[in-house]
Amino acid sequence: MSKIPLMIVIYTCFAISTAQVRADSRVITLWNYYLSPPFQISGDEGLAFDFVNLLNDEFRGRFVFRLDSLPRARLNKYLAEQKQGLVLFVNWRWMGDGAEANYLWTPPLWQDRNEVISSIENKVVFDGPESLKGLTLVAVRGRKYKSLEPLFARSEITRFNVNREEQALALLLKSRGDLTIQPRSVVMFLLNELNLQNKIYLSPTPFFSFTRHIMLTPGLIELHPELSEFVLQLDTNVRWQNILQKYDLVEETE
Repeated sequence: MSKIPLMIVIYTCFAISTAQVRADSRVITLWNYYLSPPFQISGDEGLAFDFVNLLNDEFRGRFVFRLDSLPRARLNKYLAEQKQGLVLFVNWRWMGDGAEANYLWTPPLWQDRNEVISSIENKVVFDGPESLKGLTLVAVRGRKYKSLEPLFARSEITRFNVNREEQALALLLKSRGDLTIQPRSVVMFLLNELNLQNKIYLSPTPFFSFTRHIMLTPGLIELHPELSEFVLQLDTNVRWQNILQKYDLVEETE
């Protein structure tokens, strides 16, 4: 048999085998509503893509995980319609009333915190909501800050909205705002990408700390034990640790 026909036979057998594995695997949708770096950078690049690839390799033959990046409003609609899937990198604090009890949750993927960020030339040291009186907060549109809402209502803190985290940082450097509040997982990546490490100040005290998890809808209860065990083992998963390093994700302790 010539080399070319042999290669065709090998490739065909491999393709059939792969197709059979996929056919025998249950397809699970993973929703990601973080549409900015590091979660989604461009095309098929970003933390969400890398994590889904890791899941697919770890659960090969049992599940096929398919990423669906979508706006938060559409995710809310899907959940209201009781569609089944996983939500990546979230905490029950912002998934609606009763979310901790109404959905299933893995152990934490990593510890995160909302940083209080200002220009190195105009440092803001956070010491509770009252310490921000008289300042202008540059906020990403749609973000909510429960403890600051009364101060917004009394015009004791001015809120100025932008569409993206990068825009907020740029306005601080132009002295068009005093501070912004962003997740550490986002701002550390942006500071390195935009070379702003020496221009931006992070207050020693964060706005608040939180953990990021995978949220499962109730119809996927049978996946919960195995997925939770997988998350528990991530501390010793070299590939996951390399992903954390790639996106400048540093675990914080309380």
